[in-house]
Amino acid sequence: LYYRPAAGLLAAVRDGGTPFEVVEGRPFFDALAAEPARLAAFRASMADRSAREAGAVVAAYDVSGLTSVVDVGGGPGVLLRAVRDRAPSA
Repeated sequence: LYYRPAAGLLAAVRDGGTPFEVVEGRPFFDALAAEPARLAAFRASMADRSAREAGAVVAAYDVSGLTSVVDVGGGPGVLLRAVRDRAPSA
């Protein structure tokens, strides 16, 4: 998902667009929608990254005073749970 499109970075900077579109010929999420195996790999990668980084995100920001939280992402709410663990009154 990332290695081949990196080869299009220079062309994307020069001519516009994204490196993925330069190399793959279509937008990133269109490509994922057309290829279920790549979509599954991308989703698993994002879920794993969220699980590994959520603790560091809430440790880096003082969320203790929050009274409300909105999750506008498309995942399972990993970051939301981490925030709620640090700010139970939210």
